[in-house]
Amino acid sequence: MTLYHSLLGSPFFQRIGLFKCSILLIISCLLWVTPVFADDEEDSGVEKQQIYHIYNDVDLIPTTQLRYSKPKIVIKSIFPVLTSEEQSENVEKFNQLVQSIIQEEIADYKKRSADLLPSRNNLPKSVSANESTLDIDFDSSIVNTNGNPIISIRFSVEGYIAGMAHPYHHHRVLNFDLENGQPLELNDIFKSDSAYLNVLAHFSNTALSKRFKELGDAVAKGTAPVLQNYKNWNVNPSGLLITFDEYQVAPYYYGTQTVLIPYSQLNDLVAPYSPLGTCLKHKNQCLRSNLLTGGFMEEASNAARGASDPALS
Repeated sequence: MTLYHSLLGSPFFQRIGLFKCSILLIISCLLWVTPVFADDEEDSGVEKQQIYHIYNDVDLIPTTQLRYSKPKIVIKSIFPVLTSEEQSENVEKFNQLVQSIIQEEIADYKKRSADLLPSRNNLPKSVSANESTLDIDFDSSIVNTNGNPIISIRFSVEGYIAGMAHPYHHHRVLNFDLENGQPLELNDIFKSDSAYLNVLAHFSNTALSKRFKELGDAVAKGTAPVLQNYKNWNVNPSGLLITFDEYQVAPYYYGTQTVLIPYSQLNDLVAPYSPLGTCLKHKNQCLRSNLLTGGFMEEASNAARGASDPALS
């Protein structure tokens, strides 16, 4: 009897179903054959793989992939994969959008590396011998897990190319309406005639100005009511989370800044029939039925305790 058929006959895989079993086997094989450094065991075993149940037969599986390239480039990406017992088009669309983001970041990193290659040839060997790395990870927030889930993903990107003074960091987001199989933009959740950007800007500017009293001009520019400043937004059980990348509102050494805007500040602006509007009509049921992973768990915990974490001001 083959390993595949043995696994299919096990009680675990009988419970999760044939299609999901096949997906798990494929992902497990990818992880098993992925090369790792001799002293790095982080991704060497599938037993550490965690499965998050989202809704009905849909699960989220954090998946790790390693890539190696020349000269001395190591790319590690951790990204969400949705699985379903049925071959859902919406699940597949989400996975395709995730892969598009990952591939775009890898392509951008390789271009940066190629652009710096001439200058790297003049570096001392002690510097040029360093590895260049790209690390992609994610946090996820899923609300309304009892109904029509909104899946909100924030990708964190850190890139370093040998010879750089320091790594660069930025974020990408994917907000996805699982019921309709569509990515969500800010314009999709607010009323068309609302001045929602002004409200986001006022709240963010007030919070960040308290944090950085000496950086008034930088904060004002980075929080101005233009869509580009609010491209990194996530649906959170406690409110709308805005992420400001390094340099956007403060110098590099202050790092990423986040502002959590409570839904009480946005109720009059949210489109009533948008996925978020529908959720807010049944706030207790919708927002309490949630799933958080990664850094979003700690942020939500701090918010619940009323902690004076500047990232949640």
